[in-house]
Amino acid sequence: MGVLYADPSALARLYLRDEPDSDQLIELLLASSDSVLTSIPSTQFTSPSLSRRARHSGEPIVFVTRDGEQAIAARELGLEVG
Repeated sequence: MGVLYADPSALARLYLRDEPDSDQLIELLLASSDSVLTSIPSTQFTSPSLSRRARHSGEPIVFVTRDGEQAIAARELGLEVG
């Protein structure tokens, strides 16, 4: 099991069914067995234990975004982008 980080733009597109990538995001974020972390400005929707485990377990974290600049920054930080 891996960990996916979904930024707010990915979450919004997931729920807006008229977005062209909504089905892809549903499959990636909701139909997956991976854990999903997110934050909306400074609020993180995850349990402290899951967040700590993701940071310290060595499990890969996939940054899910539809924002091109965030994707570039995430890749520069060594994160996989989904």
